Amino acid sequence: MKKVKYEKKTQRKKQGYAILLAVLFTGILFGFYRDVTAQDKLLKTEKQNVYKGDKFDLSLCVEEEYRDLVEYKLQDEKEDKAALSDKSILHAKEEGTVLVDVIYVPEATQEPETTQEPEVTQAPEEVQDPEATQAPEEDGNTDEKHDIIETITIIIIPAEKLELSYGQTLFIPIEDYISDLQYVVSSDSESIRFFQDGTLQVIGFSPATVVAENSFGEEFTLAEITIKKPSLGSERIVRAKDSKGYDINIVDFQSISGGKEHAEWSIKDEKIAKWTNEGLKALAVGETVLTLEITAYNGETISITVPVFVTDPKISTNKVILASGCKKSITITGTIEGSIVDWDKSQTGAAYFIGIGKIYAEYKGSAKLYMTVDGREFTVTVKVSDPQYKKFSIVLYKGMSKTLKISGLVTGSKVSYSSSKKSVVTISKTGKLKGKKVGHGTITVKADGRTLKIWTEVASKKGYKASKKAIAISKTKTRYSQAQRMSKGKYDCSSLVSRVYRKYGVYFGSKKGWSPVAANIGKWCVQHHKVVAKKSVSYKKMLPGDLIFFSGWRNGRYKNITHVEMYVGEAMDVSASSRYNKVVHYGYATGDSIVLIARPTK
Repeated sequence: MKKVKYEKKTQRKKQGYAILLAVLFTGILFGFYRDVTAQDKLLKTEKQNVYKGDKFDLSLCVEEEYRDLVEYKLQDEKEDKAALSDKSILHAKEEGTVLVDVIYVPEATQEPETTQEPEVTQAPEEVQDPEATQAPEEDGNTDEKHDIIETITIIIIPAEKLELSYGQTLFIPIEDYISDLQYVVSSDSESIRFFQDGTLQVIGFSPATVVAENSFGEEFTLAEITIKKPSLGSERIVRAKDSKGYDINIVDFQSISGGKEHAEWSIKDEKIAKWTNEGLKALAVGETVLTLEITAYNGETISITVPVFVTDPKISTNKVILASGCKKSITITGTIEGSIVDWDKSQTGAAYFIGIGKIYAEYKGSAKLYMTVDGREFTVTVKVSDPQYKKFSIVLYKGMSKTLKISGLVTGSKVSYSSSKKSVVTISKTGKLKGKKVGHGTITVKADGRTLKIWTEVASKKGYKASKKAIAISKTKTRYSQAQRMSKGKYDCSSLVSRVYRKYGVYFGSKKGWSPVAANIGKWCVQHHKVVAKKSVSYKKMLPGDLIFFSGWRNGRYKNITHVEMYVGEAMDVSASSRYNKVVHYGYATGDSIVLIARPTK
């Protein structure tokens, strides 16, 4: 950079000096003195940054007309951060803050520029300016009373610590005074070049120090630059055999046109991999070494090596059937430590990847999912099903067969069945159920990753038929009536139970005529050892055809029984209800009012 000397504005300074002389002689002639700086400021700036190691002219911070009329003094002369020399030159030694007082001495105390001294050195007391006569009591010295002191805060800043990449261009932060005084900026290394706009560019690999030469011909450090070595961004490269060419990105490297710069790739064993116009091409499973030789713009060279591994990855399946809300992992083989599996993380739809080889099914439908393993591309076709059973339970009787129908399956769905109690109920591979004996069991259905648990109730044949008949009656037009309880379409609670069971050979002590009341039916069940429970129990302990006896008040009858209902399976009852004035089919509910549960077919 071209060095330009700083030129002071001498004309303005001389004009200001002439004015000060005129005021001085006027004061002498007329016997008074006026302080011309009382309303003016000495400093152009009160704060200045200076680089460590530089010598700075403090007069640049002072208004030009006062530069020859001030003195400079460090507030703390014991500090070793800076020193003063040649009146206004500050030598910045250590990082930190330094305070410098700028002291204006009135012209009356300055040595005159000529050898002629005025005949009168002090005005008569009776015409002196009152302010000029107010001297401290202990000291009659008039020099001190006119001193004006302003302070410059000098911040000594260290050199920049920079870490740059090859080819990077940067504008170094430089204090304005360096530009204004046109210091010469240079580097101790050929790794850096400078441009006229004040920017620099890294053109080599060696570290560099940027220095500035001040107006005294002395150098100090502006920046210390560390240059990051180019790399291939990974400690190893893993590519699948016969995958697409792999274009390797050089990290911390920006190409510069011109100069001697060029890059050359080579591979140790070209039977395993080779370098092509498309980049690195993997040929056979194995290991080799890739080398990159880079010649920088300035002619410096660097060699980068990285091991290359060639794999032959495979996936366990490319077709998946999965129930919505379920997950499935695809097994990946043929990889090594460092293999890279990638997939579209933004994909949504019926199914999508949620991790390495892990698929999540969102809703019924289909989707095509894509993944790459070490650069090899795979497509997975996913069908999403929604398997379900329309009810939560199944009702059978001993010896009855029934095929379990699962809805929401898709072509290719895989379904398996199992029974928790094969002695009570069995199920085949095709979903065919068979009641083996009276009791309870759970059928487990696994379909496309979803598990269904179906409660199974196996009743006696008579109990099963009685419950189905009661349900059928609830679907007809009925009316609650005690007076006409034996008439067609009219029922009370006990006549409904009695009339239904008579059809299947259970009479509760009366085959014909008027049906017994609820309390008598309950008493008969106890006498004939048909009791299941003497209080409320879960529906899971009951079977279709069971009778539930309630006590609503003390009526003097057996166990104060006032009402009876029939359990018909699937946690439901059938009852002739006075409240609803008809036969109803509704949910079974436990409660303290239940005093007896019986199984007439036991």
